[in-house]
Amino acid sequence: MRVLRAGLTGCAWWILARTRLCLAGIDELEVRRFLVKRLQWMVLSAGGAALLIALGGTLRTEVAGQPALWQGSPPHPDLVAYGAAAFLALVTLAAWRYGQAIVGRARSDRNATPAVCRGAVRRIVPAREGGWPVLLQRDDGCWLWLAGSADALALVRSRMARTGGGRGYRLSVVLVHHRRSRVIEKVAGTAVVAMEGAWTPSAEAAEPV
Repeated sequence: MRVLRAGLTGCAWWILARTRLCLAGIDELEVRRFLVKRLQWMVLSAGGAALLIALGGTLRTEVAGQPALWQGSPPHPDLVAYGAAAFLALVTLAAWRYGQAIVGRARSDRNATPAVCRGAVRRIVPAREGGWPVLLQRDDGCWLWLAGSADALALVRSRMARTGGGRGYRLSVVLVHHRRSRVIEKVAGTAVVAMEGAWTPSAEAAEPV
C-alpha cells in the first residue's frame, strides 16, 4: 500500500517538476521565482478557459435550431468546449490554492528547526528549473517525497550515476529538510549500500549532523 501511494503521489510530483512548480529552497528569491512561474501557468489556463467559453458561445449559436440527426446523438461541440473551459478553470483554481499553501509553508519553515532523516533514494525526477523531486524510503519503512535544488542534490546525483542504478546497490543518504514545505536544505552524507549488506562509505560524505 505504501509503495502504491508513493507511486500515485509521484505522478503529482512529476507534473510539478515538469511545470517547474517545485520549490528548490525557502528563501525569498526562490519563492518569488515560484510565484512568477505559477502566475504564468494561471494566465495560460485562465486565458484558455476564456477562449473556450467564447468558442462555445459561437458554436452554440451555429447549432441553434438545428435538429439532431438521430436520437442519442453525441454531445454538441459547445458542450465539449464548455466542459474543457470548466476543467481549465479548475486547474487555475488549483494552481492558486497550491501556490498559497506552499508559499505559506516555506515562509513558516524559515523560523522552524529543520528535520534530519536517513533512508534510501529510490527515484529522482529532473527539472529544468526549481526543485528536483526525490523519493526517499526512510529507515523506518515510510516513503517520503521531498524536493531540493540541483546544487543540493549534486552529490546524490553523482553517486547514483556511479552506481549506474544497479539492482545490487542502493544509495543511502542523510538529508536535512524543512518539514512543512518538504524542501531539502542539504545532503549531510551518502553511502553506497550493497544488497549483501556490505557498506562502502562515500568519500564526499559530509560530517554527521
